[in-house]
Amino acid sequence: MLHFYYLVDKEIFVRNIQNENFKVNDITDEIVNKVFKTRKFIEVKHDFKSTKLHTSEFTKAFTWVYPLMVGKKVDRGN
Repeated sequence: MLHFYYLVDKEIFVRNIQNENFKVNDITDEIVNKVFKTRKFIEVKHDFKSTKLHTSEFTKAFTWVYPLMVGKKVDRGN
């Protein structure tokens, strides 16, 4: 499932692929939480079985998590 986590005035919001937007108290996904804190890209490799696809063209599945930072003033964590 595709989710976008973002901050507005230190409050965490999520937007999903169904265009639903909601506030959350914390980020429960460990990978997203790590990227949120480190601001570094993470790639996770999964077994093909986890894709639930029936084709053999793919041998692995991947999850990519990117930090996207936008705003008038962006704190780069330096």
